Amino acid sequence: MEEKVMDLMEKMHRVQALLYRYQSYAYRAFGPLGNPMRGQGRVLSILKLQPVISQKELSYLLDMRQQSLSELLAKLERSGCITRASSDEDRRITMVTLTEAGRKEAEKPYEAGGDIGKIFECLDDSEQGQFSDYLDRLTAALEKELDAIGQDGASFCGPWSHGRSHNTERHGHGGFSHHGSMGRYGFGPHSRQNEEENKS
Repeated sequence: MEEKVMDLMEKMHRVQALLYRYQSYAYRAFGPLGNPMRGQGRVLSILKLQPVISQKELSYLLDMRQQSLSELLAKLERSGCITRASSDEDRRITMVTLTEAGRKEAEKPYEAGGDIGKIFECLDDSEQGQFSDYLDRLTAALEKELDAIGQDGASFCGPWSHGRSHNTERHGHGGFSHHGSMGRYGFGPHSRQNEEENKS
């Protein structure tokens, strides 16, 4: 690999690691419900986008076992953030619904986006626009490469990418498609290998 390319890769890895650490620290003020990257906050982040969803599909999107997810949902239910009930269409299906209290909790980290996003103040408006374009081009290139090796690049994305066109396909009870918004690789930086970390 060329030295220039290796340098870019190393910088990207460092930015990714630092951003994750920075966000984790910034979201601590909101408690276990306020971090959209892990635990109960991850569940609320999905429900913020899709307020009514089956528990089975939620398990799929989070890449979590049903038992582990049930523990998180029980905590959210006790705190009044969600309700669970059998589907009117199929009583075997459990539907998870975001409550008004849950919606408010899910909004908290986004309302603080100005503070969390202050790191971008090192770029002026024009540079932020250019940087956004660069990220879009890199994302498209990575998705194309992943698709080429059978990894379905479009299916991995986090809570802030729900507006992209290939993530809007829905099915069933209004849920996301299997190649839609939070695909098979999990939601955000965590997947099943870190499931234990996300039970809080």
